[in-house]
Amino acid sequence: MPRITHVLRGLALAALATSAGAVPAVDPIFADGFEAPPILRYPFDGDGTNIGTLAGYTMTPVSAAYSAGKFDQAISFPSAASYASVDGMRTVLGSLAKVTVGFWYYQSAFLSPSIWSLSNRSTAPYGGIALYESASQVGLCVSTASSAFIGGSCANFPAPATGAWHHWIIRYAGTGSGPGQGGPVNIYIDDVLVHTTANDASNDPVFSSAIPDTLSIGGNGALMDDLRIYDDVFSPAQQCEYVIGGVWTSGSTCALP
Repeated sequence: MPRITHVLRGLALAALATSAGAVPAVDPIFADGFEAPPILRYPFDGDGTNIGTLAGYTMTPVSAAYSAGKFDQAISFPSAASYASVDGMRTVLGSLAKVTVGFWYYQSAFLSPSIWSLSNRSTAPYGGIALYESASQVGLCVSTASSAFIGGSCANFPAPATGAWHHWIIRYAGTGSGPGQGGPVNIYIDDVLVHTTANDASNDPVFSSAIPDTLSIGGNGALMDDLRIYDDVFSPAQQCEYVIGGVWTSGSTCALP
């Protein structure tokens, strides 16, 4: 399916309103008038170019390739030594109170990849998130400025079925960037909440100047497509439309593209 879903949707709405003699003033679902743009977005259509609202921040592949993806092309990680990285994340994400990360991911089998790594768990102050798989379990490591491991260790929950594209969302909802202004980390797969790591009693931020400067993504045989990073959080309905490009149904579920 092409990447122009939102553009076509907008043109259709505009045409409908014009035929009725009116200019569309607001989005009919969210009443805000705009689609939410990601600050970083990587289509992975043959390279690591970022097309988000922030200029630069090109992703550099290492032993990775590009192949048929969910949309056009995807980045392919043939082995455990394959990854891609981008610097400058301390500047981009280090002061954000709210962060949403969305991407499509495909595995033909449970391959135990390191999916997302932006995590300092070794030197105080700590911070960041790591997401990986071990066999059929997903590991989620959440660190705050005062805690290397929220909950004392990385959390585990079941991985989605193999042999199909799934959409993953990492949602961090803090209230600020100062002490005591942290929040929980939620994981959604195909816009369904599958895990929550609550913050601890100190409730310090997950994203701060203590996070690493380099983000790494990988797959060990998996593929990733359309990685997006937002400086905000959304409801499940908004995630469906904004982040995934799906359609929120009357049954309160996301019809995936």
